[in-house]
Amino acid sequence: MRRWLSALSTSTRSPAGPLTHAPRPAARLYGRVAEDPRAAPVVDECDLVSGPARQVVARGTAELLPCDVPRGRRKLSRYPGEDESRWDRRFLDHLYADPEPSGTVRLPVVPASLHASDLGCQVG
Repeated sequence: MRRWLSALSTSTRSPAGPLTHAPRPAARLYGRVAEDPRAAPVVDECDLVSGPARQVVARGTAELLPCDVPRGRRKLSRYPGEDESRWDRRFLDHLYADPEPSGTVRLPVVPASLHASDLGCQVG
């Protein structure tokens, strides 16, 4: 299964728990969130071989916060594993970069609503 987080767009606000995304440095997203914090992160999951495709949209309010290396490391270790020597160099460069020149920040989103869709198809 492949998973990715798309760019944020606009939406509404709520006191539910935050979703967090660490966007890549220098993304235009920072200016958009600073201008209007309403956001709608989209998480897609699909299997191109067997056909399932699911999507979750969380509409809420985003906030630009300073980078948090321990939190980022905990999140990343769930996917490539605990052993950083096996991580793709890009993950390490992004996680441990000096936040000032790199622009690395945390972007938590407090969801006001969640919407799940099954976008799958029958293969074969």
